[in-house]
This record gives sequence, structure tokens and C-alpha cells, in this order.
Amino acid sequence: MSEKFLGQSFDIHGGGQDLTFPHHENEIAQSEACNNKKFANFWMHNGFLSIEGEKMSKSLGNFITINDLKNNHQGEVIRFNMMLTHYRQPLNWTEKSLQDSKKTLDKWYKILDKHDHTLTRKNELISDKILNALADDVNTPQAIAELHQLYKVASDGDIKALESFYNSCQFLGILTSDYNSWNSWKSKTNDIDENLINKLIEKRNEARNAKDFAEADRIRDELLDMDVILEDRDNKTTWKLK
Repeated sequence: MSEKFLGQSFDIHGGGQDLTFPHHENEIAQSEACNNKKFANFWMHNGFLSIEGEKMSKSLGNFITINDLKNNHQGEVIRFNMMLTHYRQPLNWTEKSLQDSKKTLDKWYKILDKHDHTLTRKNELISDKILNALADDVNTPQAIAELHQLYKVASDGDIKALESFYNSCQFLGILTSDYNSWNSWKSKTNDIDENLINKLIEKRNEARNAKDFAEADRIRDELLDMDVILEDRDNKTTWKLK
């Protein structure tokens, strides 16, 4: 498959750390023995993901998708939070870490708004230290640390540092909104009534226990009209926004 779409040799091969042995080592042995060429130039194995200290799994009910997260958090917050951990290291995803990331970006957006009239946004000055960090096996934690240092210098009124800070953030995919749009963002959960949803789910469960499946289906459709999707698994009903 890889030979068909990428050729006998290609640049980057990725996967989880649990695939290093035996899967990836076997790939190398088979492909290089067959073609007498280096199989992949760079191997990128990501660390494991846990949620609030527990391994993420559907059986534990702590399975989260990016689309689920985007209902409650700005995309830049999610991106920034992920970059705080090197991709090869274990990542413990917590609500507190998301809140801390939001606070940092709030602070960074404020300095851009404060100096908006002085930012030219015309040059493409990006910090060499940040580029060097990214060139070192995509060391995003080090890049973020360098951004914090740039922010400190920019806070003292150094316009060149502010330009470098802004462009470096843009390069990493953050601070891409304007200040007003950032502050006006609201999560979908701000517009829903969780108590009502839980009451409807309780009524639906009662209908199912009474084998009144028509009523249970009606309530499911009512919730679906509210952009609420139900998942029944292991005698437990969970919900998420569409």
C-alpha cells in the first residue's frame, strides 16, 4: 500500500509508540529486504493520551473527539493546549489545562489589542529560536516557552519583539482572530439547558423500561431537534451535541 501511493522510499512514517515493535520494525525489515532501499527517512511516534489521568476509552465513557471539544472550547485553545506537550510524550488532557490555555491566550490577545495601532502586520519576522525549536523534532513546548519570553519583551514596549511575537503565533496557528471575535465567542453549551436534557433522557429511560418504544423514539427525536445526540452503551445513556 505504501509503495503504491508513496513509492519504495518516503520521508515521514508516523504512528503510536505501541506500534514501534513489532509492527514498524517488521515493516522496515520486509520493505528494505524487498527493495534494497531505506523505507522511511523519519519516524514520528506519538505518546499515549489520557483524560483526567485515565486512559481514554469508550468503555470508560471518557472518549472525546475534536468536534466534541470544539463545542465548548475555541479551536485555538485546543491547538495551544496540545502544543504544550511534545508529541512523543504522554499527554494528560484535563479541563484545567484547557482553562489555563484559555487564560494565556486571553492575555496574549490583550497585548495585541493594546498595541493594534503600532502593529504593521506586513513583515514576516518569525523568531529564530521558535523555528529552531520546531526544527528539533517539532519541539512545540520549547516553542511555546520562547513565545512566553517574547511576550515579556513585547510587554515592555519593544515593537520589533511584538511583531516577532505576533508573526510567530500566527505561524503556529494561534492569535488568528481579532480581539472582538475572540471575546465574543460562546460555546454551544451556553445556549442549552442541561437540566432539561437530563430530564428528557430520564423520561426516555422510563419509556424504554415500560416498553413504550414509540414514546422513547419521540423523545430521542425531540432531543435530536435540539442538536443533542444520544448514545446507549452498557445500560448507560450519554449525550453530546451534534
